[in-house]
Amino acid sequence: MKKKNSAGKYAKIGIYLLILAAIIALANNFASADIIHLKNGDKISGNVTLKDGMVTVKPPYTEKLLIGFKEIERIDITQTKDTEELSAVKDDILQKACAEKIDETMYPNAGHLYLHKEDNYFYNADNTIDIHSRSIIKVLKERSLDAANFVRSVKKEEESIEIVHARSISPEGVVSNLRNDAVKYTDKYLAYPIYDKVKILQFSVPEVKIGSIIDVKMITKSYKADCLNPLTYRKYFISYEPAKYSKFTLSHPKNIKNIEYKQYFKAASGTDAVKINREVTGETVLVSFEKNDIPDYIDEPLMPPFSYFAPNVKFVEKYKLNDIVAELKKRIEPKTVLSDKMKSDLAEIIKDCKNNKEKAKAIYFFLATNIKYVEVEASLDDYRPADIQKIYSEKYASLFDRTVLLYSFLKEAGISCDICFGTDQNSYKFDEDMLSIYDFDNMLVECENDYLFASGEYYPYGIIPESYKDNKYFKIFKFSGKLFDITRDKFERSYSSDMLTLNITSDANTVFHLEELAHGSNDPSFRASYKNLKPIKRKQSFEQIASGIANGGKLINYTLSDVENHNEKQGCTIDFESPNYVSKLGDMYILVPLPLSSIYTGFVSKEDRKYDIFFDNFSLDSISVSIKLPDGYKVRYMPESIEKANEYFKISLKLKYNEKNNEVIFIRRNETLKKLVPVADFKKLKELFESAAVLKKERLILEKAAAEGSDTVNNNSGGAAGKDTGNNNGTEGKK
Repeated sequence: MKKKNSAGKYAKIGIYLLILAAIIALANNFASADIIHLKNGDKISGNVTLKDGMVTVKPPYTEKLLIGFKEIERIDITQTKDTEELSAVKDDILQKACAEKIDETMYPNAGHLYLHKEDNYFYNADNTIDIHSRSIIKVLKERSLDAANFVRSVKKEEESIEIVHARSISPEGVVSNLRNDAVKYTDKYLAYPIYDKVKILQFSVPEVKIGSIIDVKMITKSYKADCLNPLTYRKYFISYEPAKYSKFTLSHPKNIKNIEYKQYFKAASGTDAVKINREVTGETVLVSFEKNDIPDYIDEPLMPPFSYFAPNVKFVEKYKLNDIVAELKKRIEPKTVLSDKMKSDLAEIIKDCKNNKEKAKAIYFFLATNIKYVEVEASLDDYRPADIQKIYSEKYASLFDRTVLLYSFLKEAGISCDICFGTDQNSYKFDEDMLSIYDFDNMLVECENDYLFASGEYYPYGIIPESYKDNKYFKIFKFSGKLFDITRDKFERSYSSDMLTLNITSDANTVFHLEELAHGSNDPSFRASYKNLKPIKRKQSFEQIASGIANGGKLINYTLSDVENHNEKQGCTIDFESPNYVSKLGDMYILVPLPLSSIYTGFVSKEDRKYDIFFDNFSLDSISVSIKLPDGYKVRYMPESIEKANEYFKISLKLKYNEKNNEVIFIRRNETLKKLVPVADFKKLKELFESAAVLKKERLILEKAAAEGSDTVNNNSGGAAGKDTGNNNGTEGKK
């Protein structure tokens, strides 16, 4: 009897396995998102296979799981064929998009066209957010074939992504569906275990060619929103690629009162770019808008960031700045405690320092050179710092954690300091009325009125990136209740000063000596560019500089300052020569052009412009050229100096002839005065640059000096060099 029951039992198991295997084998012929229902009520979705009597499921958020079939109630297989006819797909949105007749001549600059773009946000009662997004695009040109490639990242513990469908539709109406085995998951920060909290999803929609339509729908189950993880959404109504139709909806509980929106810039008609609809049904608020025919644009040189010119709408879950700062302090402060080992190392670092400034410098340089910077977003763990003791042990950290680590060391040393969060107005236009924590990308440590860039392996003490200046900041531990400015006049001006000396020999060979010195945030850029270069590469870079100044320039020698020494400015000297720089015409020498006199005019080369000009920093040229004339020669012709300016830019190209020393001095000092130039003033800037650019076409002509006591007449057809009377350094050339 027992044997019979046992046989029946195993027969049932065998039948169950056969059925299960048949179902899974069938499923494997399809692209699927399967769901396993467990007997305890749990559900697991993913790609299901059968192996060694166990069911294997690969969810999108983790590695493969093995589940005994005894634990399974049932398996739902979502069957989608690898290929099928468009007519068989029951999807009204897709059918409508595919049926639409597109006049491609209307989109001459587009690589692809969005036929349908939709984002639906669901703010749940537990403050989590689900995002349902769908895009249907038509590929118009070869450069947009890579629109078939999708990359998304999600936090391993808090988020997940489900691919509802991903498919292409050929011009002939054949639908090619994405197979599950074509979806790859990788760890974004696998090399840095402290930050190994993000998964990357990658896939390519199959069979995409010019004329194909790509249709992808995904659901992201996202984070739990709070003041350091708020809901934000921004939609621009100008795009890199045009869109026929775009839609947005936001559904949230009625008791969520702090979600606000604001429109920026008017449409061409002078009205708001889009009409925002708001409906209340029971306990739910639905906010939505639709927009047809979003245009593309042609990129121009020195374009401003989108938020400076493009009509857009921004949604923000608003919190008071006080609440944001209080929560940051709550999350950061407990992580600022040093271990005994760290305290011991700190004592060793500052043992010979005589004052707080010396202590701060010693701490800054020690951490900058001993803790490797890794590029990880501060919001990775919702602005919760990693354990600084572990960071110190592992010797790598993100900008956020390096900032916390530097602050912790300075505080332990008894030095007054704070952590500052700041905006980045080189990337977006800041609106204090619609701020969120995501507006504050920049991080600095304030230390007794100096500001320190914690990620600055190459940065001298007190030097910060140029983009960090002219921004709004707040302090964490000494919060004043409002934002404050860090303006560029608090810092050394960022530029490189070049001093070039030319010595023209009697046989028309020219020997050059160039000295370059970096100032402000140009100093770390200089260090970074040379620190890791092998000697042969360094030499090649200096050879390129020589040949760039003088055709056929041959490197003689160079020196480079110690890039590891943060107490001296970075610089180099280059000695080179060229037999081709000076042209000889009879007894005259001709220099065309003057060295380092070129003015870049590429960004004003067109007659008209559609968008404002945006200089991302307040640039400064500082160049001095000394041209030593050969013995027995003097200046026959020297171009006029050029000094021009408007409210946006200043150009100064000054030439002087010092007869006493028999040399020509050229000083160039060009300066950005404002970052943003309105398009209405484009021609004003164009005229300025083009009028200054004529100098590069000019020439300096040298002639033999008359023998002492002889009568000479200087017949200058163009201009004459002024003479140095001995009471000044020389006079300017004139025409």
